Amino acid sequence: MKRFFLPLLLSLPLWAQPQREWVESVPQETEQVLDDPHIRQTSEAWLELIEGAQSQLDLEFFYLRPPEAGHGQALAKVISAIEACPGRGVKVRVLVDDKFSRTYPQLVDRWQCRSGFEVRKLSFPVGVLHLKMMLADQRQLFLGSQNFDWTSLEHIRELGVLQTGEVGDFQAIFEDDWRRAAGQTVAAREVSGQAVFSPRPWHPQGNELDCLLQLLGQAQDSIALQVMTFGPLDPHSGERDDSLDQALRQAASRGVKVHLLVADWALRQKAAADYLKQLDQVDGIEVRVSRIPAWSQGEVAYARVAHCKYLLIDGEQGWMGTSNWEPGYFHHSRNAGIRFEEEGLAQSLRSYFERDWNGPYVRPIHTP
Repeated sequence: MKRFFLPLLLSLPLWAQPQREWVESVPQETEQVLDDPHIRQTSEAWLELIEGAQSQLDLEFFYLRPPEAGHGQALAKVISAIEACPGRGVKVRVLVDDKFSRTYPQLVDRWQCRSGFEVRKLSFPVGVLHLKMMLADQRQLFLGSQNFDWTSLEHIRELGVLQTGEVGDFQAIFEDDWRRAAGQTVAAREVSGQAVFSPRPWHPQGNELDCLLQLLGQAQDSIALQVMTFGPLDPHSGERDDSLDQALRQAASRGVKVHLLVADWALRQKAAADYLKQLDQVDGIEVRVSRIPAWSQGEVAYARVAHCKYLLIDGEQGWMGTSNWEPGYFHHSRNAGIRFEEEGLAQSLRSYFERDWNGPYVRPIHTP
């Protein structure tokens, strides 16, 4: 069994420090290349959190996509564990995006009718509820790139964190969103510590975009960034925000080595592909593209992609979250991240990045 717990918040006494570990999903048939022996699989971490819940389990996810016939055994076990919770006195609350609950209604409809469950839908005028988060007993947290989707456990490259200990900011955000989904007015919330959130108007302090800009501005030696998509122009709303683009360029101009790894899905639109190729031409910035090979047993829809979202600064500190780096994720959608500064956790993430960056599934962006 893989286990890799790492304490953070070193200013706290040892007994009060939360314990955090990375958790990953590795696409089937890529394990020999991508699997990190020190990082547990997502499904194992989810089951630990769910089965360890004693009174309360809260899920806040973009959508709930159930397994398909003959596929999704890992998620099927997770669903069974969730549905067993009320039988031992654990109350389950589920919050999903309103628009995408219509795309994947099966589990939403099923759980709305099940005793011990309460389900709500949160609607956004422009963006979406893009979170991928679980909370148990106000003491344990999962946050990461992993959607509640059978492919996220078996056919997508993902990274998240499992935290045990202080999760107050994340629990407070869930409670705020739970009230919003009931039509209640909720004031903007300031958060502290290492939790950061979007959309920007809801968080004057503890804002995710401001955190990322601050981290990029502190870089002195290296920036390692992996996101599915990156760009100043939002493909959905047409909104433009050059702040992250400028932060990378400014870092490169002061001698910081910038490595940006995006998924091949980022090149689907010509304008986005052209932008990334131009960014790659900036002195000090190198852009590479991850392409997960197809599954030998056939096509898997909306899968076989690198979906991770994390940043490492100077090999010492960074961020991991749920946002792709396009304006709409920070300005209009519900997302969250964790800022960290701890040697062991950073070293593990550096190895994780280098495994992909130097691996056979990654190529320079200008390589045909």
